[in-house]
Amino acid sequence: MSQITINNNELYLTDNATNESTVFKFKDLIIIGDDQDDVFYYLEENEKIKDNELNLIEQLIPFTEYVFHQLGFEKTECLIVDYMLDHGGDTVLIESYIEILELVENRSDDTSIEHCNLCREFRLIDDDDIDQIYQDYIEEMVKDCYLGGVELPSFLEIDWEATANNCKHDGYGNSFSGYDGSEDQIGDLYIFCTN
Repeated sequence: MSQITINNNELYLTDNATNESTVFKFKDLIIIGDDQDDVFYYLEENEKIKDNELNLIEQLIPFTEYVFHQLGFEKTECLIVDYMLDHGGDTVLIESYIEILELVENRSDDTSIEHCNLCREFRLIDDDDIDQIYQDYIEEMVKDCYLGGVELPSFLEIDWEATANNCKHDGYGNSFSGYDGSEDQIGDLYIFCTN
């Protein structure tokens, strides 16, 4: 049986019988999605690792819960990357995972995320800003689609907040998710798949 520990961005796989350790840098690791809620890592094509040890690694070390807390990322940001990989990605090298994570970490209040390892584009909108962004979208859509781009006279006043609320009964997904009309929320971020 083997024991797994992580220290300074390295994984140590220690054989309990011999007390010998094999050390792996994170660049030797890849991410694999086990299901929608968990992402685990295992070692890529290394003959020193037996199948039962791979299973042990997958069981013992949830990627989002453990590894990236050591690297200083927020758990919510990790969950967002996991979501994007589950809904439009593939198995990725650790470096690519970190690149996507940094895109999420450095986002603005309304951000589009694209990466070569994501076969879809995603839009992230902060919970605090989504109502105003949605209202602006509805106002522009009404002017373009129903008013033919004609500017309203200055004396005419429309309650755009009430109009946006009237349109929101199905949520934000129909407006922001061009792929399937869905919306999801992780922490204080809404996530939309846009293509």
